[in-house]
Amino acid sequence: MFQIRVFPKEIPIGKEAVKVITYNVNNFNTDGKKQLPNIADWLRKEDPDIVCLQECPVESALRMDSVAKTLSFLPYYCSTRSATKAAGNAIFSKYPILRFESILYPESSNKSLFAVMDIQGDSVRVFNNHFQTTSVNAVKPRLYQAHAEGKQLEETEAAFHMAFQMKKNFVKRATQADYIRQMLDAGEGPVILCGDFNDTPASYTYRTVKGDLTDGFRDCGSGFGYTFRQLKRIFRIDYIIYSPDFKGVKSDLSELHLKDLKGKKVVINVFPSLDTAVCAASVRRFNKEAASLPNTVVLAVSKDLPFAQGRFCTTEGIDKVIPLSAFRCSCFENGYGMLMVDGPLKGLLARGVIVVDEAGKVVYEELVSEITNEPNYEAAIASLKN
Repeated sequence: MFQIRVFPKEIPIGKEAVKVITYNVNNFNTDGKKQLPNIADWLRKEDPDIVCLQECPVESALRMDSVAKTLSFLPYYCSTRSATKAAGNAIFSKYPILRFESILYPESSNKSLFAVMDIQGDSVRVFNNHFQTTSVNAVKPRLYQAHAEGKQLEETEAAFHMAFQMKKNFVKRATQADYIRQMLDAGEGPVILCGDFNDTPASYTYRTVKGDLTDGFRDCGSGFGYTFRQLKRIFRIDYIIYSPDFKGVKSDLSELHLKDLKGKKVVINVFPSLDTAVCAASVRRFNKEAASLPNTVVLAVSKDLPFAQGRFCTTEGIDKVIPLSAFRCSCFENGYGMLMVDGPLKGLLARGVIVVDEAGKVVYEELVSEITNEPNYEAAIASLKN
């Protein structure tokens, strides 16, 4: 919910960066005033590549082609209007939308919108979600009024009604999150997933949908990250989550990104430091195995400096494994959750193995139970053959 960065994280700028905005526009209405022109002006200044909107108004109130005309600087769009005329979601993009699908949930007016985009030559799956509402705003006026008038019985009834509605909607949100998780697991390729989850980072909804993906605020944000304006403004319920690409620094100081290895199988051997016997042994073992692994790249990732990694590989004759230093990038810490947060090795990467297939999908992952244990080499290699 809150995090402080002493050193602000570098945000990538350039042709490879993709800027995404998610916004519950509340029917483009604030206190009875139409806000589409103001929102459009703000978006134009922000210059995003992709905008995911929730609670777009019903067709009778505002035609989607009118919204598209106002947001013409984002020429490609799709919406849940293709499946229902009710209020729903829309995606506007600078990138071509190859196909899309409206996701309507039973016994709910909330929706999700799924699209596949051509982003710089990659087919990227984009999910725009508006999960089940909490119903807090619907009950709150009755609760506040009873409290102000000193009507204790009515106040208690309103509180119980709110609790009942919230519990009922928790179940609906969980079902919706399960459905999106099934779609994520069934598909292949990179993902951008965002929207109004109506739930906190501690919730089942958030944890189920996020999985191994990277939370944009946790990765790059700073300060107090609330997005819900009610209840004292202490809750974050809106998110931008994405596939955890990574970059590492090779021994020649050039950078290697996971996307650079597209079309190949990748074994990522992560460990604390080459200056420990177990870490060194794992690199030797994977170097030996790599010779018999077709179309496979094996990476050895630690926070050792590239110079130290280069010396180790030269001394040990390591020529089938690519050493990568994570000293410039926190992607393994945040995106893959590999940072040790306590103990004498606090601040270094934990020991584990991640295997990614040719489509960029994680097919195997292991985090050792004890840092002194070697990884399960046989299981990791077997996953390459499945």
